[in-house]
Parts: sequence; structure tokens; C-alpha cells
Amino acid sequence: MTKHEKVNMDIGIDLIRAVALESKRNIVLGLSGGIDSAVALMLAIHAVGADTIMAIMLPYKDNQNLVDAVELAEECGIKYEVISITDIVDSFQCKDEYRKANIMARVRMTILYDRAMYHNALVLGTTNLSEYYLGYFTKWGDGAVDLEPLLHMTKTEIFEVAKYILPKPEVFINKKPSADLWEGQNDEGEMNLTYANVDKIIEKFYDQFNSMNYIEEFEDFLQLQIENTSPFNADEYNTLVELRRRFMSSLHKLNPTPRTYRLI
Repeated sequence: MTKHEKVNMDIGIDLIRAVALESKRNIVLGLSGGIDSAVALMLAIHAVGADTIMAIMLPYKDNQNLVDAVELAEECGIKYEVISITDIVDSFQCKDEYRKANIMARVRMTILYDRAMYHNALVLGTTNLSEYYLGYFTKWGDGAVDLEPLLHMTKTEIFEVAKYILPKPEVFINKKPSADLWEGQNDEGEMNLTYANVDKIIEKFYDQFNSMNYIEEFEDFLQLQIENTSPFNADEYNTLVELRRRFMSSLHKLNPTPRTYRLI
């Protein structure tokens, strides 16, 4: 892990500690078995200790991700609860995969906030910076949280931090990033983009603007990069075009956002 990644990991820990102490509340998070929620959990443990954290597993169908989430919770010594959302989601009788995915996310949000109220807790988010700029989260679903300790880190950085902070990082690093919304679903296949290519663009933007809040500047930055990218570099050009399209179509999700910050 580089010094830069170590600093960003510490920022996430400090954010959780500061907000939890200020509000005098515990922490609740949805633990999916994916790398983002696993890293968010470990940051929270470092910030406030295992005793004040409650993990909620909210599977639609039992799968390996649920097994991995339970094993991580037990290894870390935190309290956890498994609640199936199958009956609630199926009651909508929705056949469209994308609509159903949003139903899942919003059902999970409702349960998390109910559990947070019961445990006098804040809902910890798990969205990273790459997902944020791609709009790859559900409005009023997984985007509805009280604080976002990963929102200053790209997906690439999450993988590097995971190697340092997770007790068994290979369990999570070797998975294809997935929201686990339907059989065989994975982020990069669904978006037809790779996080590695997207993150190179995002890092370049940060080097120039040094802030995640410049929404208009990011739009202009992407357009300028598109205009200046050689047509022979098809992979970079296509990534820029698709990232800009997704960013522009997701502006309604991006403001306001839970508080976070990024240090370069």
C-alpha cells in the first residue's frame, strides 16, 4: 500500500470516528460479501471498535457472498443479523431486472434504517468514488446513508487498501466486482467499462482540480479529454465517452451527497 492509499484509509477511519463520536451513535452497515462493504466494515472497526457495530446481511437468494459476509463478521467478532428480502421483493411481481435491482436496493435501505433506529446507529455507506462518478448506485437505495467513508477512494484504491486491512483479502479481491443483483451480474460487464480505465481518468481529474465537488468542472474535463484523445486510441476514447454519458445521466443523484472529503 502506498503512502497515498494509507492516507486515504486513515481519512475514512477518522471520518467514521469523528461522526460517531459527535452524534454519540453506533454503526449499522449492510454487509454484502463484496469488497466495498468488507473494507467499510474494517474501517469502522478501526475507528470505533467492534462492540458498537452491527452488520446486516440482506440476501435476495443465499449464495457464496452471504457465506463470505457471515464468516467475515464472525472473524471480526461483530454482531450481525441475516434477513432475507426475497418475499418482500417478489411481492412486487417485477420481471424487469433493472427495476427489480432498484427495488432490492430500496428494500435494503428501509431495513437498514429500521435497524439503525433500533440500535441508535448511523447507516454506514459503501459507495466508492468510481461508482459515484459513474452513477453506479441506486438513488434512495444504497445511495441513502448517513456517511460515506469510501467516497474519496477509487475502486482501484479499495483493492489496494483491502490487501492491507482485510483478514483474508483474497476472498474479496478475487471476486469480480458485483452488486449481486441477478445471476451472473457483475459491474464491469453491465457497464461495459473497466474500473482500471475509469480510475485512470478520475485520478487525472483529481491531479488537476484537487476536489470531488467540482461537478461542472468534471463535465468540462471529460469533454476536453474526449476532444483531445486520438481516435486511434479507441479504448481510452470509448471509456471517456461512456463515463461522461453515465456521469451526465446521473447528475440528479450526485447533489446532495453525504459528507466526505478527499486528500490528494
